[in-house]
Amino acid sequence: MRLIAKHEWFGGEIWWHSFPVGESPSQVFVACSDLFLWGCADLEPLTPDNIALLDEAAGELTAIDDCYGPEWAPRLFCCRTRKMRPQGAYYKYIPDQFRDKFDACGPERQPTFGDPQSAAQAIEARQGGNGKAGAVHESAVPEGNAP
Repeated sequence: MRLIAKHEWFGGEIWWHSFPVGESPSQVFVACSDLFLWGCADLEPLTPDNIALLDEAAGELTAIDDCYGPEWAPRLFCCRTRKMRPQGAYYKYIPDQFRDKFDACGPERQPTFGDPQSAAQAIEARQGGNGKAGAVHESAVPEGNAP
């Protein structure tokens, strides 16, 4: 709870589940829905073994930008824990100053059905490069369902 207060995570990034007394101990999670696959509800367990990684991510991003760093730290924690970059389509939401931190989490991902854009396509669409924000990569459309 001290870590939540330290970084002011009150916007829904940290979740917990309590069980009745005498049953399993409470569990804490970091929300990462849509971060790895589009349209997917997802949580990453926060444990005594990985809580320092969350604090480290918060410290790094806050040093870059003290306004948005704490907001993006839970997502960076999830990527580092899974050793995986966000799905390409999610890159349009990641502030430019944090992108290299997310890139370092794993290899570049190729578009698939649950990850419809490459990071470059999402960033270009966000910047108005091709005017096709939300365009789906052809490899993401199941065979026989082409428009």
